[in-house]
Amino acid sequence: MWVGLPGVERNAGTAWRQRVEWLLLAVVLAVVALLLARSHDRQWLLASRGELDALQQFSHLLHVTVFLVLSASLGGALFWVQRRRQRLSRLISVLRRERRDHDRHMAAVLEHVVDGIVCVDGDGVVLAFNSAASRLFGYAPAEILGRDVAMLMPLRYRRRYQGELRNGMQAGIGNVIGSRREVRGLCKGGREFPVMLAVSRLPDRAGPRFIGLLRDMSETRRAEARIRQLSYYDALTKLPNRNLLLDRLARTLHTADEAGGCGALFSIDIDDFKSINDARGHGAGDLLLCEVAQRLRSCVRETDVVARLAGDTFGIMLAGLVADTREAAQQAHDLGGRILGRLNQIYRIEGEEVHSAFSMGVALFEAGGDSAEMLLAHADMAMHQAKQAGGGRLCFFDPAMQQLAIERAALLADLHQAIEADQLRLYYQLQVDGKGRATGFEALVRWLHPQRGMVSPGEFIGLAEESGLIVQMGRWVQETACGQLARWVSDPERCHLTMSVNVSVRQLRQADYVDNLLTTLARTGAPPGRLKLELTESMLVGDAGDIIRKMQQIQAYGIGIALDDFGTGYSSLAYLARLPLEQLKIDRSFVCNIEVDEVDAMIAQTIVSLGKILGLQVVAEGVETQAQWARLVSYGCTGFQGFLFGKPGPDCALPAPAGQVSDTTAVCRIGVTGA
Repeated sequence: MWVGLPGVERNAGTAWRQRVEWLLLAVVLAVVALLLARSHDRQWLLASRGELDALQQFSHLLHVTVFLVLSASLGGALFWVQRRRQRLSRLISVLRRERRDHDRHMAAVLEHVVDGIVCVDGDGVVLAFNSAASRLFGYAPAEILGRDVAMLMPLRYRRRYQGELRNGMQAGIGNVIGSRREVRGLCKGGREFPVMLAVSRLPDRAGPRFIGLLRDMSETRRAEARIRQLSYYDALTKLPNRNLLLDRLARTLHTADEAGGCGALFSIDIDDFKSINDARGHGAGDLLLCEVAQRLRSCVRETDVVARLAGDTFGIMLAGLVADTREAAQQAHDLGGRILGRLNQIYRIEGEEVHSAFSMGVALFEAGGDSAEMLLAHADMAMHQAKQAGGGRLCFFDPAMQQLAIERAALLADLHQAIEADQLRLYYQLQVDGKGRATGFEALVRWLHPQRGMVSPGEFIGLAEESGLIVQMGRWVQETACGQLARWVSDPERCHLTMSVNVSVRQLRQADYVDNLLTTLARTGAPPGRLKLELTESMLVGDAGDIIRKMQQIQAYGIGIALDDFGTGYSSLAYLARLPLEQLKIDRSFVCNIEVDEVDAMIAQTIVSLGKILGLQVVAEGVETQAQWARLVSYGCTGFQGFLFGKPGPDCALPAPAGQVSDTTAVCRIGVTGA
């Protein structure tokens, strides 16, 4: 409302000025009329009395007229000045009110603005200090107003900041005025914190005035630190991650180029971490990883880098080894042995003892060597070589490993094409009873490579498991084996035989596995009662409940289930009692030395006895000699499989009817008698 008042006063002043002008005009007209009248009288007087009297009267009249005109003009002028003064007084009052309102509004803005605002004069004396600045520095306005702004700066920076600010204030230019920069602030309690400062100059007749906008950057810096932590450090173990290790390794390689020293890069993996993680839960697995990280830190120097690369894989970078490669390798070997010894000690996780084994790969580096990424790949290759050798050991990188890795990669690429190119074959190995009579066959997959020829299962089954191709391959095996089983229905010599098919962990964990199996049986016409699925003990680790439910569904359709390689995995009596099994298979590792190793013989005999107690058939794998067969028969084993009865082949050849059986029976009797 107050914005329109000056206009109103201006209109009022114009009206009064018009009135005064009309009044003056009326006075002038009256004077003119009077003069005209007097002029007429003058003519008459001149005529009657004489010219002298007329002149005297005219002079008197002129004086009166001038006086009246001047009086009227002066009165009008005084009246106009008075009105003008009143108008100016009211206008000044309005302007003062506007200024007070403006000051109040500005004060409210300054008090509610997020950033701290500090106003100083040319000497750095604080003139204004808003609430945000008070919260930022911890000073009440009364404590800081009139004092030097330098008290808001750390002592060690005060002289430099003070000089820069003073120079900027006096010159009004420089790198302070009109710029944004991060400085260190000092709060009342003595705590330092980062502040973003922007300084501007304010025009003022009393002298230079400067206003500084300050924003606390503490939270921003903490956020940046968290981002860096996430980017370069592992959230669980707080160790450097793969990115930071590669960065430090690249710097070390550059330094090694100048210094000429050697170094070593370790890749360490927990051999059975998945089993521990699945059996005890992810929480226990995380605790194990943290304990491993602490032990690794305790084994190396502070200058060495310990990192968590991925999952259960850790890395260690050692620098500053001796220049001689042989001596450096010996140093790395000795340290690796100490690390493995420390890692292999018992862990106590959630009140329970946990045993774990580790595989370690080592790659040496020196000046002018490979890149950081290549060195890490070499260490990983060596670690995987240690795993393939049985785990729990250290292995140095050898260039031959890289060639092997290249060959494996090429083999995996070919394996992707093997199914569509119809390169897979099914071979069948005979299974017999105690008298050598055929009871069934086990379907075994083979790969007929167009260039390599027949590829051993040991070369590609592991690749298929790692890559996930085992699921697609398993479906092909299942389809082909069921087709063969369906053809036996019309064969009098084979219609009673069973077909055993191996099922991988990845296959069985597929949500639609049971549906796919039943669809295959329906499509091929294979009798479910003649199909037997062989599962490994490793399937019982982790979510065993889901596996058991699927096994029960499968058994409900009359399909048999066998536990393969029994004795080498994680089975317990509690699991065996819950599983819907009909057969146990003794692993070949216990059969091959059954004649000379009493421990293996006792294990095999125990498995046979356990099978009898649980009402399960027991089949021994890897039977190659008559003596092994005889010993197993004497234990009460009822099923056998091995080269003694025939090697796997593309056809389902049956054994000779009488001669082999009678000889075997005789050997069995001798074995029983000898026992």
